[in-house]
Amino acid sequence: MSLPLNRSNVPPRPKDVLWIERLKGTESLRFTCYSKSFWGLWTHWSGSRTVPCFENHDHCIGGHDEATMRWKGYLHGWSQRKNRVCFCEFTPGAARELLEQVPDRQSLRGLHLIVSRTKTSKGRLHCSIDGVPLHASRIPPEADPMASLWHMWELDPMSHLVNRSLVTAPELVPMAS
Repeated sequence: MSLPLNRSNVPPRPKDVLWIERLKGTESLRFTCYSKSFWGLWTHWSGSRTVPCFENHDHCIGGHDEATMRWKGYLHGWSQRKNRVCFCEFTPGAARELLEQVPDRQSLRGLHLIVSRTKTSKGRLHCSIDGVPLHASRIPPEADPMASLWHMWELDPMSHLVNRSLVTAPELVPMAS
């Protein structure tokens, strides 16, 4: 007698890894935010992909170069487009745009957002609040994006720290692109 096997042609994702939404040109996303604030961190643009910037710059992939540094902000929440929990990546401009729409240092948790990008993949990212926020008690707990970022960067978590911070106000978002 032959018993059917539980098969999958795709290896499972590590347990704490969630999809990271990175909008391309003309795309938009309705997003319900689970995070209280942005998880902000510095990266480097290597010419073909984004790589982490480490607090100990000796560990930066391809070397540490201030000219290639880019700030990224991440929010945890529900993507209506993907119909799943994920992280959404924000540029400094879009993060500042969102934070300027909420009272000083108010939690972002429960906000319904519309995130959109202009015509090209390098176009401006915009964010606006859409509708009445959900009560915080009706939302799952927020998650840290680091496991998902390590997975996206195809790196194993290492003992050195990535330069990151929680961002709760527009003036805390770096001016660099």
